[in-house]
Amino acid sequence: MLDALRRGTGSWLVKGLLGLLVISFAVWGVGDIFRGPSDATVAVVGDIEILRNEYNEAYRREINRVSSQLGTQLGVDQARQLGLPDFTLQKMVGRALFDQLAKDLGVTVSDDVLVRDIHSNRNFQNELGRFDPVQYEDVLRNNGFTKEYYEHVTRRDLVREQVTTSIQVGAVSPQSLVDVLYRHRSEKRIADLVVLKNAEAKLEGTPDTAALEALHKENASRYTAPEYRTFVYLTLDPVALSRDVEIPESRLREDYDQRLGEFTRPERRDLSQMLFDDEIKAKAAYDRLKGGDEFEIVAATGGSLIPDSTELGMLTADGLPPGVAEAAFVVAKGEVSTPLKSALGWHIFRVNKVEKGGTQTFEAVQSRIRQELALQDATDDAYELSNRLQDELAGGASLEEAGNLLNLEIGRLERVDPDGRDQAGATITALPSYPGFLGTAFAAEQGRESELVEIPSGGYFVVRVDDIVAPALRPLESVRQRLVDDWRARQQQQATARQAKEIVDKLKQGASLEAVAKTHGLEVKRSKALARDAAGADAAVSGGLLTALFAARVGGAVEAPTTAGDGHAVATLVEIKAADPSADKEGLDNLGNQLRSGIAADIMQQFETALRGELGVTVNRRVIESLF
Repeated sequence: MLDALRRGTGSWLVKGLLGLLVISFAVWGVGDIFRGPSDATVAVVGDIEILRNEYNEAYRREINRVSSQLGTQLGVDQARQLGLPDFTLQKMVGRALFDQLAKDLGVTVSDDVLVRDIHSNRNFQNELGRFDPVQYEDVLRNNGFTKEYYEHVTRRDLVREQVTTSIQVGAVSPQSLVDVLYRHRSEKRIADLVVLKNAEAKLEGTPDTAALEALHKENASRYTAPEYRTFVYLTLDPVALSRDVEIPESRLREDYDQRLGEFTRPERRDLSQMLFDDEIKAKAAYDRLKGGDEFEIVAATGGSLIPDSTELGMLTADGLPPGVAEAAFVVAKGEVSTPLKSALGWHIFRVNKVEKGGTQTFEAVQSRIRQELALQDATDDAYELSNRLQDELAGGASLEEAGNLLNLEIGRLERVDPDGRDQAGATITALPSYPGFLGTAFAAEQGRESELVEIPSGGYFVVRVDDIVAPALRPLESVRQRLVDDWRARQQQQATARQAKEIVDKLKQGASLEAVAKTHGLEVKRSKALARDAAGADAAVSGGLLTALFAARVGGAVEAPTTAGDGHAVATLVEIKAADPSADKEGLDNLGNQLRSGIAADIMQQFETALRGELGVTVNRRVIESLF
């Protein structure tokens, strides 16, 4: 919780903070305040108990966090496969270990430190950057937390922070080690290169039937046809159904009147502001503005509380404090307001730009309203039809019989593979694009209708599989040309690999790359300075070639496949560019900080391991398993 609050961005985002507070409190746990006799213990760390409700809430939040990162909601089985139950538990155990250590050491946080931490939190400050006790209580109260609870958790977090900081403060990265690592990481190589392209390798002869048969058998999966399914389907799509829905004009006008506020755009103004803590300063600033002084100069020198932050941007009247909006929105463009008083102080506004508001006419939005109302009606129709469809199918009707009875169109697709292609490999354009459609068709039992599956538009579809063609190795003759092409590609790849090795052998025997390249009609190119992590930066420089270059001596020759695998590159190492740590202070410092962070993390891990042995950790697996 405290960590989330510290990362807040100020009182303008208090509403956004509410959800963040709930998440963060759940992460830190609430057991110390709301424990009850009915709570089961998940784990015991020294004298500290981790309760079932604490763990369950933390685990749920962890699933949501990972789901957000992955862009999809994790199911229970997926979460377990990723190890989230144990990950959550170990995270909570780690915190409890240091809480227990702090308790044993008698580490405390004074009231002054706690107050300073809370007062410095921007989420509890007003627009002037000052702690606002009313806002503080409002934020906590709106989330159902008391000051006592929040201050308890904050104090506990600060205590833990003191302990962990004192452990990590001794982590240092020896300069000699930083220098060595920097030289190793930042060293570069320059090489001369030639590229042998597979497509240019000359082959003699063609593959005989025996060679094709061997290739066909050796790479059977490549020449195996996927499973094909033939299925019929029925869709209840509100978007499609809405095209036949008629909406009378009287209903359109009624909806327009009810939603008039939605079609009305309020006036917006681009404003600049000065803010003063008393009327005398505000009037003095106003007099200077009327005398011709520039707004920004007066703001910087006239005692404004926010001299460097005058721009408010585009706002509606609702974006200004109560009591000043009406007066600010009658000032003409380019003019300034008289001093206006609000709960925050005395304001002077300058109007930089005005965007007039207005209301769209019925005629302008009539088509939009008709589409929206038709879609609403069609969604209701789809739901009613889905119930009737289920009743008909449950009563023994076939999908075709139910469709005819309900006047719904039945679709049929022949021999479809899992990627939505036909037996010729062409994409089937008539295939419905609903999420999960193909997955449902390929999971359904042959001869039985699937369950009704809901689609994003609020409708449904149902599928019945009539025929399944199992995956099978395609006959050689049906893939002969593909086999010939694959054979040629393999032979060309092997030919360039042999030729690359032959060139390397000649170079090692004393021949120059330029001479060998001329013999083979190849062009020599010099690389740029290549870093260890530059694989793929050049089409010729693959990871394999880069590794070989960094293992070679100047003048050494190496070869490896190109980045795309479409040829082989041969290189001779021309120069080793040593790194100079003294010439890159920023890079050296960054590396030192990375190393120091890694050492600190290792120290913390070892310390935590030692604490586990000393304090003891007992886990109640039975309770954890009962949660899933």
